[in-house]
Amino acid sequence: IYVDTDIIVKGNIEELYDLVDDDNELAAKNIRHMSYKSQIFDENFIQKDDPFYIYGAGIFITYLNVWRKKKYGDKMIYLMKENKKKSICCGGTQTIMNMVIKNTKNIPDEWHIYGLSEVKQKNKKNDGKLLHFSGGFKPWKIDYCIKHNIFRDCFIEWYKYFKKYHI
Repeated sequence: IYVDTDIIVKGNIEELYDLVDDDNELAAKNIRHMSYKSQIFDENFIQKDDPFYIYGAGIFITYLNVWRKKKYGDKMIYLMKENKKKSICCGGTQTIMNMVIKNTKNIPDEWHIYGLSEVKQKNKKNDGKLLHFSGGFKPWKIDYCIKHNIFRDCFIEWYKYFKKYHI
C-alpha cells in the first residue's frame, strides 16, 4: 500500500489489502474530472483501449512482485526520461503510472477523498477514511489558509492529527 505524505488515514488501512486481486494489478481512485487522453500530448502513447479516467497515484494498492516481474519501474523511468526530452505528457509520475499500468480497479470513494487543497474543492467534505490534501494549499501553509479563510474544516482535521502525534 502506497500513501502520499499529504494524506491522513482515518480508517482501518487493512481493509485495502483485499482490493487487489488476480484480475487487477493495482487498485486506486479514478479521478473523475481528469481524462486520461487530456494528460498525454504525444499521440504515439495513446492506445484505443486506454481508460477514459486517469487514476490517482496518491494512494494505491499493488503487488510489488508484479511490478518486478513486469519491469514497471524500468518502464516508468524510461517514460520519465522521454517526457523530459520530448514533453509527452503532463501530471508527473501519476500520468506515467497510468501509461504503464493499465489493469486497475477503482477503490471506493471513502478511501480517497482527494483535492482537499484545491481551490475548486474548497467545500469538500472531510469525512472519508483517507483524506488527501492534493493541490497547492497544503496544511503546513496554514498562515495563508487562515488569512484567506479557505479549507478551514479540512485544515482543522489535519491540525488535530498533527497535534496528536507531535509531528
